[in-house]
Amino acid sequence: MKQRCAIARSLSVDAPVFLMDEPFGALDAVTRSRLQDLILHLWSKEEVKKTVFFVTHDVDEALLLANRIVVLGQSPSNVIYDCKIPEDKKATRENQFENVDVLKLRNELIRQINQDVLSHVE
Repeated sequence: MKQRCAIARSLSVDAPVFLMDEPFGALDAVTRSRLQDLILHLWSKEEVKKTVFFVTHDVDEALLLANRIVVLGQSPSNVIYDCKIPEDKKATRENQFENVDVLKLRNELIRQINQDVLSHVE
């Protein structure tokens, strides 16, 4: 409930830019999914789109919510992957694990992350 209140407060300010740093990290799966859907619904209703910097460690969440994904490496100032996702190629809850393009991007994101981790372990 605290997470919901914090998100509602930030949305009520009507700022042009939001920073959401792991806003759903401490939530159970059902509540997390509901809030993800709420964010997508609110975003779709906005006539003037707001910029949201959404920080997450969950690749599937990034694919579901983002229109651009920037992956930071072990050194936080190091961008290891950056891609824009066209609206017609965005993941939805219905196609997230079936759409070939979404699965290819998911695999590429995980590959890039793993490659960066391995380069710092060796």
